[in-house]
This record gives sequence, structure tokens and C-alpha cells, in this order.
Amino acid sequence: MLWYLAGPICHVKEGSDRHWREVAKKQLWCLDPFDEEVLGGQVKDGVSPKERFNLLRAANEIDRLRQEMQDILRMDEDSVTSAEGVLAYSPEPTWGTIREVALAYQQQKPVVLWTEAVGSGLSNTLIGLSTRIVPTLQDAIVACKQIEAELGAT
Repeated sequence: MLWYLAGPICHVKEGSDRHWREVAKKQLWCLDPFDEEVLGGQVKDGVSPKERFNLLRAANEIDRLRQEMQDILRMDEDSVTSAEGVLAYSPEPTWGTIREVALAYQQQKPVVLWTEAVGSGLSNTLIGLSTRIVPTLQDAIVACKQIEAELGAT
């Protein structure tokens, strides 16, 4: 079963965004938007998307920023559509992650949400859209494998 890896790419601690993705890809069949073949490479000329967007904003190149953002949103949508489920990491609610989870929910695909957030730190929207919510990455991988078994997927 192919899992789309959803989660913040701009607003997390340096390195933590990448590490969990690499761990998940070792244990599940995953579609990762960080992979070059998915988005044609998120980093262009050594500049991350967040840095590139900030530079475009500072240069008042709003039309170019809008186009780049729309390209990323289309690619994310295509990737969620081609996957069979979503494994989402949400250390805090972000619009992009919520959008990807909502797309999967609309397509009736399972969503495993991994978050350390509890109580009011946990997004009501993500709660409502998720199939399973777990506190650790290892729990998320186990939940994905359980869903695969329940669906008879490999």
C-alpha cells in the first residue's frame, strides 16, 4: 500500500522534518514530496521553498510566488490522489498538512496522524479527518501496517 507522507516542510526544527520521512520510507512503501521525482526537487539552487518564497515576497514578485505555490499545490494533490493512504506528521497544525489530510479524507483514503500534541494543541480538524491518531512515529508505522492488513494490501 502506497502512503503519502504529509507534514510541514518549512516550520519545523532543522532536520526533524527529514528524519521521520527517512524512517517511514524504510518500513513502508511511501510517496514523499521531498523526493526529487515527486516535485522535481524542492530545493532549487540550494534554496529551500521557504527561503525562495520569502525572497519572492521581498522582491514583490507576487505573481511568480502565486504560480510556484499553485504548482506545489497541484503536485501535492496529484500525489495524494495517486497514494492509497496518508501518513501525516503534525507537530502543530499547518495549512498544508490539513489540506493534504482533507484531500485524502474526501477520497475516502485512510489517514494515520502522528502528533505529540495533546489537548488544545491537537487540531479539531485533523481529529475529525483522521482514521487513527498516534503519539509516536513507531506507533504510526504500526497503525499503517494494521490498516494494510485490514484492507488486504501489501
